[in-house]
Parts: sequence; structure tokens; C-alpha cells
Amino acid sequence: MQISFRRVPWGILVLASLLSACGGGSGKSSGNPPGGLPQLSVDSPTVTEGDGGTVDLVFTATLSTPAGSDVTVDFATANATAMSGDDYIARNGTLQILAGRNQGTITIAVNGDTDVENDETLSLDLSNAILSCQLLMSALAEDSISLT
Repeated sequence: MQISFRRVPWGILVLASLLSACGGGSGKSSGNPPGGLPQLSVDSPTVTEGDGGTVDLVFTATLSTPAGSDVTVDFATANATAMSGDDYIARNGTLQILAGRNQGTITIAVNGDTDVENDETLSLDLSNAILSCQLLMSALAEDSISLT
């Protein structure tokens, strides 16, 4: 039996929204990063969870241009339709992109199971970045089937 999965487009994820740049940490947003600093963006990866163990969901954070000094941004997972503990292992921390580089990764462990369920999503909240703040969603593709 062959099973195929499709990635959920961003437009369908009702909870997905991008927040504007932080405006240099003042708490007010101008909509553009201050002083022509590089912008930070994060992809929206999809994984198939598997029937057991864990599989890595890897977010790649990319600066539009390499920064002249280290860039840090705090991150934390949050439940959407996927629940921490059952569907994935909650995680928080600080991502560091070293000076002269333009990428870093955040890895979230997704728990496999044999439950029959729909595709699920989790949130990755980014905060305390000098360059930008974003709320991003990622789809977890379910690979469980029901037998008839």
C-alpha cells in the first residue's frame, strides 16, 4: 500500500501569522529592520512522524546577509493541534548565528505513534531578536492509516 502526504500551504494554516520587525528592541515597530540590518526568516519544515521513536523537525533560520557580529534569538515551541509530550518534545532556548554566517538551525524531536489522526501543527515562537520577531507554524505530516 502506498501512502502519500502533502504539505499544508501557509494560507491554510489559520494560526500562522508573521509579526513585523521589532524596531531595534524599542517595542515599537516601524515595519522595517533598523539601519538596514539583515532580516531573519525561518522556513516551515514538514516531517512524517513515523510509528515509533522520534524524528527531527529542523527549522532553518536564515539572515538575508551575514551579520558583522553574533546574532541571537530566543525560541520556544507551543502547542497548536500537536500536543507537547504526546506529539513532540517541547523545547526552548537561544539560537545563535555566529558573525560572518547567515544560517542556524532549531531541532524539535517529533514523537512517532501508530494513532490514526490528521496532520498536526506546532508553533515556534521567536523573541528577543535584535533583527526581527516572528511567529511561525510548521506542519507535522501524520503517517498513520486506518485499516478497513
